[in-house]
Amino acid sequence: MVKTGFDYEVNPALTLRGGYNHGGVPIDNSQTFFNLLAPAVTKDHLHAGATWTSESGKEISFAYIHAFNNSVNGVNSIPAAYGGGSANLSMYQNSFQVAFGWNRDKKK
Repeated sequence: MVKTGFDYEVNPALTLRGGYNHGGVPIDNSQTFFNLLAPAVTKDHLHAGATWTSESGKEISFAYIHAFNNSVNGVNSIPAAYGGGSANLSMYQNSFQVAFGWNRDKKK
């Protein structure tokens, strides 16, 4: 697994963030049938975000996450009692987040 990221304060009001994560597939190809409802099989994620802070300490943060497409092809993952065979999974994901906060330690 590889994770890297940065946090860069452009000025006292603006902080930028970014990162990348690479990991292994969290399920074995013989278990794909059990993951049909939650096919979390992505391996690579890219993250970007920023926080703007006012002089009074109020903050607004934005983040974007993209999980790149990945597939896991099942191998005899469907039990014979359910007809047998293999379930193949594929997934990508995009997420956008907004958060509001207040930093009480921020000087006016």
